Amino acid sequence: MVAVLALPKVSPQLPQVQPETRALINRLRFYASFCRASSFLDIYTACQMIDPDNGEEAAANTLIRILGQALDKTPVWHRPGEAEFSFDELWLAQAIESFKYSDDSSFRFLIHRRIPHEKRRIFGALIANLAGLSS
Repeated sequence: MVAVLALPKVSPQLPQVQPETRALINRLRFYASFCRASSFLDIYTACQMIDPDNGEEAAANTLIRILGQALDKTPVWHRPGEAEFSFDELWLAQAIESFKYSDDSSFRFLIHRRIPHEKRRIFGALIANLAGLSS
């Protein structure tokens, strides 16, 4: 006779996002709704626009306008104020937090998993600029 072991059902635990990063993602959602009408921005031109003196809105708009090109797909943004994150929003939140808290190995892992090699340095600089402005 064989005994059957019943395992408890475990739901996957999503990473927790810090309140300040959650607020930043919400602002990015707001900026993304306006950027849909903006002109295309080449990722290689974006590095010329990195300037901490321009402020968070300019840094966010630059990041949002190149994000699709960096990911090689259109990112999914939820409406501002929604509690749940899309996969793209959660990934971006984790990348921002790992940069803010100097978790270099996590930052590199997140960037390397989704951003092609030739775009990583520029994308990392845009994340660094945004994370530095939102602190």
